[in-house]
Amino acid sequence: MTASADRFDAVYAAHRPAVLAYALRRLPAAEADEVVAETFVTAWRSIERMPADPLPWLFGIARNVVRHQRRAAGRRAALSDRLHREPAPPHATVGGDMPVMDALARLGASDRELVMLVCWEGLSLPEAAEVLGTTHVAARVRLHRARRRLAALLDERPAGARATTEEIA
Repeated sequence: MTASADRFDAVYAAHRPAVLAYALRRLPAAEADEVVAETFVTAWRSIERMPADPLPWLFGIARNVVRHQRRAAGRRAALSDRLHREPAPPHATVGGDMPVMDALARLGASDRELVMLVCWEGLSLPEAAEVLGTTHVAARVRLHRARRRLAALLDERPAGARATTEEIA
């Protein structure tokens, strides 16, 4: 082991209980364990800046982690409230009894995300490509293929209930 790893192990063994107690006084047990883990990950990444007496420094890191978790929980609650106020998404059918949403659920995750960004969220291909971290050309090819796969899934319905790619777009 290196000197840094030895020092970290010693600091972890000596101060983990105190950091856990700090977190438990502020959060439920499951979240407190996450605070301890994140605190020591951050400490490991910054081990060269660890002071000789690391406990106050560790408490500072834990305090920031707790604040971050509380802000994130607030954002999640606000988003949940906003989503509950939104009208439910339509479970439209395309010419038959199999909902489009069921067909979308059967697409691969990347295909589904691209189709939904363009068709549901109303993004242009360049915008969707930016969200996905790809080029406009790659997004266009992927969208074409995803629409074909979606149409094929919709075509698995009983005879006479076929959907075209234009109906999906």
